[in-house]
Amino acid sequence: MANQAFVMLQKRLQRQLKKMNAPIRDAGQLRALTRIGVLIMNEAKKGATKKKIIDSGRLRASINYVIMQRGKLTEVIVGTSGVPYARINELGGDFTANMRRAMFANLRATGRLNRARNKNVIKGDKWMARPYLRPAIIDNEDRILEILADAFWE
Repeated sequence: MANQAFVMLQKRLQRQLKKMNAPIRDAGQLRALTRIGVLIMNEAKKGATKKKIIDSGRLRASINYVIMQRGKLTEVIVGTSGVPYARINELGGDFTANMRRAMFANLRATGRLNRARNKNVIKGDKWMARPYLRPAIIDNEDRILEILADAFWE
């Protein structure tokens, strides 16, 4: 359900941006894109904390945004960098024997092994999805569109 909502929002935003079809013209528009990046970044960090993905704080600290201009297309990209487990927490996926051994060895060595918490994440050989980036966008759709409208269609 969340994936479908995310795809629908993505298509809606793409339609709005195609209407604009022009590079950033002024500082107000750049500020608007910065506001969107900061909004989504902060909401994703809150989501990662609420879903108890945070253990060391490394994932939360890696969530950031960048504004990129490629020709006529300007994008705000929010994501993580340098955290190998970010993707599997967002999307879920196969949990291989090697991954399981490495994770539990690390948790045992650092004294952070909490089986009650981990059993809700790992079901057999699957790592359950705990999205934090997509909900940050979906839950703030109206705010994002409002910021875009104020900056680009005044």
